[in-house]
Amino acid sequence: IWSEVRREIGQRSWRYRLSLPAQKMMSQPIGYKGLDKYITILYKYGGFLFFTRPVQVLLVIISVIGLLAFSQIIRDPSYRLFDDRFLKSVALLWLAALLPILIHELGHALTVKHFGREVPSGGLMLYFGLPAAFVETTDIWMEPKRARLAVTWNGPYTGLIVGGLAAIYIFLHPSA
Repeated sequence: IWSEVRREIGQRSWRYRLSLPAQKMMSQPIGYKGLDKYITILYKYGGFLFFTRPVQVLLVIISVIGLLAFSQIIRDPSYRLFDDRFLKSVALLWLAALLPILIHELGHALTVKHFGREVPSGGLMLYFGLPAAFVETTDIWMEPKRARLAVTWNGPYTGLIVGGLAAIYIFLHPSA
């Protein structure tokens, strides 16, 4: 009983009321139901190409060459992740993380569509202060193990592809 009373009294304090928006933002995802129709359109008008053999071979090549380029980049002392303005660099890196996060989730979603299943919802949230996204892929659970593993793998695999493209670009354009 006393813990309930303390909680109720604590919720009436000005500190609690000031921190409430931040608490909501840190714990409440911004979801969107009805995502399946958009993912279906995206898959139908080009997304299916990522699942063709020639494009799959190209993506593996990009990933491998990108990994080799990245290994060269991190050995070169002239490359620096942060410039003299550390906080600005961290803020830009935080913003730059948004696109790969969305692409990661799109990898999951398009793979679900590839196996003929639905992606009913998705959304954005903050996860330990970092941007995060999610798509609901529970419909794939009705498929065999191979399909479920493909959906699981294609999220991180997009990171290899995007990272590979970025590393290749930076390797070819050192001033970037």
